[in-house]
Amino acid sequence: MVSIKNLNLTEVKRFAQSLGEACKSGNFVIGFVGPLGAGKTTFIKSFAKSFGIKKIKSPSFLVMNTHKRGKRKFYHLDFYRLKNIHELEHLGIWEILNEQNRTVVVEWVDILPKMKKYCNFIIKLQIEKNNRRDVTII
Repeated sequence: MVSIKNLNLTEVKRFAQSLGEACKSGNFVIGFVGPLGAGKTTFIKSFAKSFGIKKIKSPSFLVMNTHKRGKRKFYHLDFYRLKNIHELEHLGIWEILNEQNRTVVVEWVDILPKMKKYCNFIIKLQIEKNNRRDVTII
């Protein structure tokens, strides 16, 4: 577990982008947890810049957005509105998890706890005083 405390939003974005650089190759599934407004989507936007993705929108209503850069796919999922793991089947989640050249980021992964076991790591964002954030990698 790695914990970085008391970051301002600029520092969170910088950290996210450097983590993205480290995860550009390989097949990663990264879960995100934290309260509303903690910065999950903001973190993912900066993370995705490392993959050449300039525009990320939260897929809260769609559940999943897919971005393709060359042979690499970047999947952005949001479980906020889901009730059970079976709701992911129509998205092809099992096929996605078996793909090569892909990165999957999942906001609100804690809503479907069974999906945590597929994560290489989980990033927890916590809001602190003065609009600061604590970032913990589990």
